Amino acid sequence: MWFLHRACGLLLLFLQGCAPLLTSFPEGVQSKLRQLYVHSIDDRRGQYMRLQLMEKIQSHKATSYNYFLDISLSTEKSILAFSEEGVAIRDRITTKVTYKLLDKDHQVLTTGTLKAHGSFNLIEDEFFAVSSAQKTAEEANIDRLINSLVLALANYFKEYPVS
Repeated sequence: MWFLHRACGLLLLFLQGCAPLLTSFPEGVQSKLRQLYVHSIDDRRGQYMRLQLMEKIQSHKATSYNYFLDISLSTEKSILAFSEEGVAIRDRITTKVTYKLLDKDHQVLTTGTLKAHGSFNLIEDEFFAVSSAQKTAEEANIDRLINSLVLALANYFKEYPVS
């Protein structure tokens, strides 16, 4: 029981500095981000990214959309480390997002490419553990990419305040 109290106390201490990402942007930028519709992204990772992104920019609450976002998502896996026996023991995952921001007339406003890197251990004969670690690394990459993408879009709207 004492452990639970300490764990909760530590959790509250760490969460004190947390704030929604959008609160640091001027209201005009926030409203533009909320008018952004994110088109479907292929496969399960893409849908995870789309839903998390729409939640972060709160565009799921919009009644009409003035901007559209096309995203392509790709993941590459490569060996990062070998054991002394020459067996792969750590993999690296690189997730790449290419995006295109369009206005309501489907004219391209800006484009960009973002990358995130993560890694996970390969444990011999532990398929579930490796699969779970890979999924966690992929989701962490996507979460980092979402934050980077929101910042890139916010900077665009701040620099080019289109009406």
